[in-house]
Amino acid sequence: METSTTITPAPKKRRTLSSAEYTKDIFFTTSPRRLYNEKLKLSLEKENVHNQIAKISNRINKILKDEKKALKKSMIESQINEENIRKKERNAVKRKEMENIRKERCQYNLDFKEKVQQDRIRRKSHIKELVVDIINEKQEIVKKTKKTEIEWREIAKNQKIEINEENYKKANLVKEVLRENAQKRCVSQITAREKNKLDYSQKVNQIKNDKDLALKSLKEIEDKYDNVIRPIFNPPLPKSFVRGKDKK
Repeated sequence: METSTTITPAPKKRRTLSSAEYTKDIFFTTSPRRLYNEKLKLSLEKENVHNQIAKISNRINKILKDEKKALKKSMIESQINEENIRKKERNAVKRKEMENIRKERCQYNLDFKEKVQQDRIRRKSHIKELVVDIINEKQEIVKKTKKTEIEWREIAKNQKIEINEENYKKANLVKEVLRENAQKRCVSQITAREKNKLDYSQKVNQIKNDKDLALKSLKEIEDKYDNVIRPIFNPPLPKSFVRGKDKK
């Protein structure tokens, strides 16, 4: 914004003249040379005044230009500062968003690792429980099998002893009965012997059936152990290794 200022010279104070001075002044002022000098003087004073006005105006214009430049520079600096502040704020927001994203990813990775670890622990615990159950079941079947074999041996032994004793008693009875009635005792002895054979064969068949059932259960447990537990402790070789081995 430019402002123009005009400087007016202060009016000269005129003094009152006497009659002689007035006459003399008229003479001097009315002379051509005096008039020329006065005009020249006035023109010089006017030129000086104009020069002073021009200098002052130039100085004012320079000051205004400097102020305008300073104001423009200040406005530019203010805009730059505001832009820098906004840029810093945007960068801070972006950094905060990136930090939040990084934290979320880290938390997701931690949660995923924790979940995988928990799943692994649960699988191991379940496998251990299966192993323990299978081992207990196998031991129970082995115990039952051994017990059945012992019972079968005891029964066979007792049956043999009983048969021998029975035969001995029957032989004595036969001897005594033969003395009285050979035919009657022979029929009785044959009937008793057939009955004992039938009972013995039934017991033997029952023991054999129990033994076969126990062996079948043991075989199922061993197959289950081979198919489920052994691959866990002895994993199969990778396909690439097997192929390379076959090529050799």
